[in-house]
Amino acid sequence: MTNLDVEPETARAYAAAFRRRWGIETSYRQIGDFLPRTSSSTFSVRLFYFLVAVSLYNLWVLANVLLSNGTIPKKPPLSTRIFRLFVLPTDYG
Repeated sequence: MTNLDVEPETARAYAAAFRRRWGIETSYRQIGDFLPRTSSSTFSVRLFYFLVAVSLYNLWVLANVLLSNGTIPKKPPLSTRIFRLFVLPTDYG
């Protein structure tokens, strides 16, 4: 909402940009599902973990697209929890 005088076309452009922003914020929240826990304060370690998490997120998105026959699904057929079970098996022996 605004009290500024905005043309209808400008308002549509703002609405479209806001819709994209919502998707981006959701993506960042889902990247957190792949982020390992660390207590390191070393920037390079934290950056490395973030880049690995982004790579795993992109792989998860690709897996969902492939499972949906090449279309981007509204609801992912493969949850992050199930994906992590297959991709990140942990055996601490």
